[in-house]
Amino acid sequence: MTQTKLTSIADLETEGGKAMLVEAEFNLGRMFEEFLDAPEEERDGRAPGIHASELCTCLRQVVYTLYGTKKVKDNTPMMRKKFMVGHAMHSMLQSSFHAMVKKKGGVITFSDEVKVGDTELARKYDISSSCDGVFTVYAKKGGMLEPVMRIGLEIKTESPDQFASLKEPRPKHIEQAHLYMACLDLPVMWFLYWNKGNENYTTMAPPWLQTFDQKVWDKLKGRADKALDFASKEELPPREEGFHCTWCPYAHVCEPPTAPKGGGRFRNVIQHRPIRKGT
Repeated sequence: MTQTKLTSIADLETEGGKAMLVEAEFNLGRMFEEFLDAPEEERDGRAPGIHASELCTCLRQVVYTLYGTKKVKDNTPMMRKKFMVGHAMHSMLQSSFHAMVKKKGGVITFSDEVKVGDTELARKYDISSSCDGVFTVYAKKGGMLEPVMRIGLEIKTESPDQFASLKEPRPKHIEQAHLYMACLDLPVMWFLYWNKGNENYTTMAPPWLQTFDQKVWDKLKGRADKALDFASKEELPPREEGFHCTWCPYAHVCEPPTAPKGGGRFRNVIQHRPIRKGT
C-alpha cells in the first residue's frame, strides 16, 4: 500500500508525495482566495460596536453597525491586499517601538493596540476601537520612577502621492485620534505617517504632535449623539457620500436606503443614550 504523505524531502520521490504536492498547491491557493473574498469581520474578527473610522466618516454606517446589520463583501481583492500591507506595516512599526523602549532602561514604555472599549466613555457610546499605541515616559522622583507623560500613537500608511501632499495631519485622522484621546485620557497624540513607496516618514516635531482639542471632541461626540438618536427612532441619517462608499460593507442596504429594522445589538445600547434636554 502506497503511503500518502509529504513531510520530508524523500517523500517527493513517491507517487503519494507527488499527488499531495498538487493537492496542497490547489488547496492553499483556494483557501487564500476564499480568505481575501470573505467579509471583513470574518477575516479579522473585528469586535462589534462603533469604530472610530465609521464615526468620523459616515453616520449612516454607524447606525447600521448599531443594529448589527449583516455585512457583505466590503472591498475588492486588490483593495483588501492594500489593507493587508497597511496592517503589516502597523505591526512592523509597533514591533520596532517595543524593541526601542527595551533599550531605554525603563524610562519609557510602549503598549500597542490599546483598547478603548473598557472605559466609561466607550461604554456610553458603544465604541469598540483600539489606539495604535501609547508611550509612557517616566522620571525619577524620590528614588522611584513615576509616569510624567503619556503620548498616544496613530499610524497612517499612505501612497507616495498622498504622502507628498501632506502638510499636517488630515482632519479625519485628527477626529479619529480624538476619540482615542478622550476615551483613554491622552493629552497628546503623535501622528506617524509612513510612505509605502520609499519608507519615508514624518517626524515627531509639530504639527505631527497634537494636543487634545475640546472643540474637536465636542464635534465628534455630537455625531455619536446624532447616530444614537437616529437609531432610537429607527431612522437613517443622510448619506455622507465619498470614496469610502466604494468599500462600505452596508452598500447593499444603503442604495436604495433601507431603514435598519429589527433592533439587533442596539437594544442594549439605547439605555446609555444621553437624554437630550429641551432648548
